[in-house]
Amino acid sequence: VEGDQYYYEDQIIAFSNVQLQQNIFIATMGSTPENISKNLSYVEEADVSFSIPDTVKITIKNAIPSYVIKNGNEYLLVSSKGRILDTVPENKDNLPELKCGELKETKVGENVSFTDENVPDILETVSDSLIENEVKDITGFDVTNTANITLNYDNRITINILRNKYYVSFFYI
Repeated sequence: VEGDQYYYEDQIIAFSNVQLQQNIFIATMGSTPENISKNLSYVEEADVSFSIPDTVKITIKNAIPSYVIKNGNEYLLVSSKGRILDTVPENKDNLPELKCGELKETKVGENVSFTDENVPDILETVSDSLIENEVKDITGFDVTNTANITLNYDNRITINILRNKYYVSFFYI
């Protein structure tokens, strides 16, 4: 097992459907990498391959905690792909906090499901634009009203975003 930093190898292997002393061709064909990521929330992607003469390799790509969403008295820790990784009592890593209205899905291991179906597309567009423009130090963002999206930069500056189908524009206040 390579690339993982959250789980024991035994946990990953158990969900992979690969058995000890199994033929490497059969092990690879019968493997269930999607089962690994389905059952282990911090695994974003898993791949099972082999190398002759006798090695089955499970490569893990870990999900990266990207933001938090306040949910009652705790926070949902969410990956850049929108997967809920964990629930935590506080935002000790100072990740950006997303304000988004009501959620339909809050189960660890599932993707966040918003009552407003436009929110995932908006988050992806804004995220891509932030990366493209090399904007860092975002401490929060609010998509509660999708017609009035705001970002909080360094807890000092509010950025209003105008969004249309083709681009995102930033206006600093």
